Amino acid sequence: GPIYFTLGNAKYAAGRLNAARKAYASARSLDVDNLRIHSNLGVVLQNMGRTEEAAEVWQQVVQRDHPDFDQGRIGDYCRIAVLLGALYRDQGEVQQLHRL
Repeated sequence: GPIYFTLGNAKYAAGRLNAARKAYASARSLDVDNLRIHSNLGVVLQNMGRTEEAAEVWQQVVQRDHPDFDQGRIGDYCRIAVLLGALYRDQGEVQQLHRL
């Protein structure tokens, strides 16, 4: 997971969104509990105009039960919830905000 995550970050920084998406998707398949991977994958998808897919990635995180969060992971979770909320707001899907 960490190698693909780092590769995704490098591709994103270089503006290679599709390559970043592929790298983050590979990283996620190897490390499903890493919330930063989910966050970054959603951001890439959103920047590619694939907002429904971005929402799905973030919803998967928000809808899961997370009883074992430590302080660092709570910050990552909150970032994802904020990104998802902003996406819903920007798309005029206010009713979806109640599900967060």
